[in-house]
Amino acid sequence: MESCRRSSKKSRESGLSGFLTNLSFSSIILSIALLASTFVETEANVLIDRSSENELPLGNSTCPQILRCICLNGDPSHLSCRYITHNEIREISDFYPSLKSLEIDRWQESTLNLTIFSTLKALVDLTIKNSEIDKVSPITQRWKSLKRLKLSGTRILEHEVLCNLSTSIANLNLLDVSRAGLTEISTCLAKVKIDVLKMANNRISKIGALPQALLVLDASNNQLTQLSLPQSLQRIDFSGNPMHKIDSQIFSKLRFINMSNTNFPSLPMLQAPLLNEFYLDNNRLIHADLSRWETPQLRVLSLSKSPLLQLVYGKLPKAVRKFVLTETKLSEMPREFFTSGNLTTLNVSSTEWNCDQCSFKWATPVRKMIDQKICPQIVESKSNCNLGCDQSEEKVFKVRYGEHVVLKCGCHSWPEGKVEWYLYRPRTLLGSFDPKSNRVQQPRINETIQQLQGKYRVLPNGLLISAVDRSMLERYVCVVRNELGVTHQIVKLRMNYHHWYSLDVLDSIFWGSLITSFLVCLLSFILNVIWILSRKSILWWIKRAERLSRVRKMVEAMEKYRSRQMEALHETYTKRVQNVRDNYHYQVEQLRQSYASQAVKFRDFRDAKMENVTSHLESIRDNYNQQMQRVREYGSRRAEQLWESYERQMNRMKMFSLQQRLKVMRQYKVKQRYVNKLLESFQDSSNPEAIRKHEEEVRRALEVLKESNLDPSLEEVPSKEKKKKNNGEGKPLSRTSSYYSLPEFVLDEDGELRPSTITALDFSNREEFNPRNSEIKKNINKKKG
Repeated sequence: MESCRRSSKKSRESGLSGFLTNLSFSSIILSIALLASTFVETEANVLIDRSSENELPLGNSTCPQILRCICLNGDPSHLSCRYITHNEIREISDFYPSLKSLEIDRWQESTLNLTIFSTLKALVDLTIKNSEIDKVSPITQRWKSLKRLKLSGTRILEHEVLCNLSTSIANLNLLDVSRAGLTEISTCLAKVKIDVLKMANNRISKIGALPQALLVLDASNNQLTQLSLPQSLQRIDFSGNPMHKIDSQIFSKLRFINMSNTNFPSLPMLQAPLLNEFYLDNNRLIHADLSRWETPQLRVLSLSKSPLLQLVYGKLPKAVRKFVLTETKLSEMPREFFTSGNLTTLNVSSTEWNCDQCSFKWATPVRKMIDQKICPQIVESKSNCNLGCDQSEEKVFKVRYGEHVVLKCGCHSWPEGKVEWYLYRPRTLLGSFDPKSNRVQQPRINETIQQLQGKYRVLPNGLLISAVDRSMLERYVCVVRNELGVTHQIVKLRMNYHHWYSLDVLDSIFWGSLITSFLVCLLSFILNVIWILSRKSILWWIKRAERLSRVRKMVEAMEKYRSRQMEALHETYTKRVQNVRDNYHYQVEQLRQSYASQAVKFRDFRDAKMENVTSHLESIRDNYNQQMQRVREYGSRRAEQLWESYERQMNRMKMFSLQQRLKVMRQYKVKQRYVNKLLESFQDSSNPEAIRKHEEEVRRALEVLKESNLDPSLEEVPSKEKKKKNNGEGKPLSRTSSYYSLPEFVLDEDGELRPSTITALDFSNREEFNPRNSEIKKNINKKKG
């Protein structure tokens, strides 16, 4: 029983442990699944967040949902869309019938048809930006609701689209074609009735005509050099254009002018009674004349970043409340420059002002508005401020070559006196300025003044020198006269050569000269190397041509010599072989005739003494055969000797030619290939020498054929007469089987001559060698009969 209890207890414990084990395992699996789902959800949220950076979220519940479009501030009358096409515009016209403002970023089609937007009857503001559109189709329907059309960043290739707006959009007030890739504005734009025209950041160099009722024009950052503006214009911005001159009549009704980043050397003469703001920042002004300005309502005047400004004269307009003048070369201002009490904001920082007591009196009215860092302590002057010059240090102006400079007089006078400028050597009056009449008086014209005309210009309290060169480096005298007396100061003009040794390579003459000298040396070295190589190559080519010419002549001479020697050897060998052949034929003929005569003598004795005659004839035949054999052997030996001698001479000639060629190749350093080409050219059929030899061979062959032709009368003569007529003079002997072999003739049993078996193929059909065979046969037959 105890054992049963123990076993049941163990079974319960094991079941419980198994249950706990299964429970823990399932909990682990469940936790892993929860972690996996959490991770997937997190990644999905991250992906959604990442995708939301490129696409706009869907509209909220207050606005109809259109893909990639959203209502601004929950207002269904203002919609912003990205990456849409004409299809979405149709949906927008269906879901937003009262839409007033539509902004489209990155239009997805290359063509923009403005007619499709006319279905939005309540649309007032249409903006399409940052799109790459090749063509803008004109509007074919009238669109009365649209007042502002902004095509910023949309490329427009056809200017007629802008002209079409006057007839299709009657109530258009604003047109923005900034960053549209325009190069000019056609004259048809004058018919468009708009108030605001923005065409900044294009490449416009010419404006044909503008709308006559135009109020605001933004033509900044273009390539304009001149302007022709309508009289109705009130605000203009032509900053960032390479302009240096403008007609002052266009300022009559302007209220806002922005001329920043232009090339004006001086301030234009402003006669603008309605002007409120004038900006000329980042300019190239050398002097600024405010004495002739008529701007009673000017509130803001900004001349910041004027690094070349050296002189300002006149008075600040009374209505100015904000004045900015920074980063200049000024050292002082006119004493009565700040006379108005309306100025509230002043910025004259980033300028090295003269803190002398007399020179800094201009800052007394506005001392509280000036930064405390500017002249924190006024230096006591060593000269009389009513009439005196600062003689403590030498007055020297340094300027770069070709630049403009304003020489400022270091004398002070109160009340302001007349200022005269003299050239020290030769003593010449350049001009004077009278502050009472505010006029510059020119000196009398003489030869010196004519030479200096156009180089000097007298300004209030300064002398402007244009395009400085070495001839203008002289001392100049400034003379000041007022009620208290006369004083003067000598001003020296010198060249500034510090930029020659600047660390900027592009602006340093020193480094530029080093680089230039290095480049010149490198170029001269390259030219010298090219000259040396070209000279050597040309000389090598000339020497090679001369060497090859000598080689050609020598090879040609050797070849001619070899050819002549070979021809001579061949002719000698041919003549000797012919002599041997003729001698052989002569001996054979003699033997044949001797045998024939002996045979005729013994034929009569054949009947009486048949046996003796036959034996005697056989002995004669044997003797004839022996003699023929000896003649043949002699001729063969002689022919072999001639052939061996000819062969030896040919080999010696070949060896001599080869040695001479090798000698030429070693002496003139030419290759065997070139010599082979020369030899081939000598053997060419187009060579005149080869043509001449070929023609001679043809002529000789033709002569041989003429000699070998038979007489036509022989055709009707019987064969016997033909044989008599052709007795050694008709056909020439044909060539033997070998070049030097001789024919063999033997007597057969019937006593007839026939060729031997050695030359039977060549002479079996030749009857010219036994012309008397037929007669011998006839005589023998008669005696037998």
